[in-house]
Amino acid sequence: MSMKRTLLALVFAFLVLLVVPSSFAQVRINEVGTNDVAFQGAEKWVELYNAGADSVEVGLLILCDFPQYPEIRALPALSGGTKIAGGEYLVVSWTNLDMNDTNDAEIGLYEAGTFDFDDDTMLIDYMQWGVGDHRRARVAEAAGIWTASEFIAAPSTGQSMQYVDNGTPGAGNWVVGDPTPGEENAVSTSVDNELSVPGDFSLVGNFPNPFNPTTTIVYELRRPGEALLSVYNILGQKVTDLFSGNQVAGRYEFVWDGRDDRGTAVASGVYFYRLSLDGEPGASRVMTLLK
Repeated sequence: MSMKRTLLALVFAFLVLLVVPSSFAQVRINEVGTNDVAFQGAEKWVELYNAGADSVEVGLLILCDFPQYPEIRALPALSGGTKIAGGEYLVVSWTNLDMNDTNDAEIGLYEAGTFDFDDDTMLIDYMQWGVGDHRRARVAEAAGIWTASEFIAAPSTGQSMQYVDNGTPGAGNWVVGDPTPGEENAVSTSVDNELSVPGDFSLVGNFPNPFNPTTTIVYELRRPGEALLSVYNILGQKVTDLFSGNQVAGRYEFVWDGRDDRGTAVASGVYFYRLSLDGEPGASRVMTLLK
């Protein structure tokens, strides 16, 4: 009987591992500086962001830009530490490992363990710039986090590549802008609307942020149109629509109570709210629910 209970316990533990997502899934490559954007003395650097609510130790994770694939703990930390709290950042130097090329390269973020950069089950995040179809891009495509042919435009001198969540997966979530290592990407908040639909509306923000249990989202329309205000989780899945309909020009406020479209309270974590007008590309901003 004891042996049977032991076997059942092992089977249960195995099933739990299959269905419980890795905490590393909430960690992403958030910003990359390669072209004359020195930070804390490093000419090239990579910023990681913890989009979840819980702290994550990332020291044993691997940053891979073939032929270099160091553990993160082996890289000089320029800002933050390898234990990244929810909503916080870690910036590591890449200078001493020579990121391949300012105008054409790729970076993969892998889980710790026996390293095999062709193993898509170990790939957490990925991005490529300059051209598409780097060797690792096919792995990222198999992992469902990138389209192999897509790439980010190479940065101009003095600019970095930044994740902004434009509502489209892969390269569609990246823009080039003024560097913000160790801080929230400015292009994803203060000027996101200017990048997509200048003059039509302003996505002012939400308050409070972080929040519990409610937050108020504010925006202004400068012309009438069909507005859509939606909330998404960090996987890009729609949580709920806060408003969908025609509105005249003016200032609007909507309260989100942390519930999905079925009325179920969602978990603590990072969420995105997105505003579009007449179905045109919109603007997104980030909010954090803390319980």
